[in-house]
Amino acid sequence: MKILPRANWPQTNVSVRVVQLVLGDSIHGDPYLIFEDPVYLPSISTHDEILGNTLKNLGIDYSMEESLSPGRGSFQILARSGEGYSCLGMGFANILRERSINFQGHSIHYALGVSIPHLVRMAGLEKDWKFFYSGSPLKSFI
Repeated sequence: MKILPRANWPQTNVSVRVVQLVLGDSIHGDPYLIFEDPVYLPSISTHDEILGNTLKNLGIDYSMEESLSPGRGSFQILARSGEGYSCLGMGFANILRERSINFQGHSIHYALGVSIPHLVRMAGLEKDWKFFYSGSPLKSFI
């Protein structure tokens, strides 16, 4: 299995999609932030593609499930969780200033928003970064 960085931090102040992933056991596994990044994952346009490319790169098998997107018809997306992985949150992020990042929003296709508990775990591991959720410091939500 390939090694995955804990987070592939965005390098510019633009809004990018983010997938909040746990590898291993969904409760005690290792948390990761996978950002939409043309250098890291070229030509990504959806949360589904970010998740799929990450799992493919790691050699992790996955299945498909019906989208939970209301009013958009029925279509297949990658399963939120499977053997060895769980996707706990999806949304958008942008750099506010050096080493400060704001998370917000949700994935329409997955009907899944940003996971605050996952961000809290990541903030504990990435102490050089200041985390915000919807414009407020993450510590406001703990």
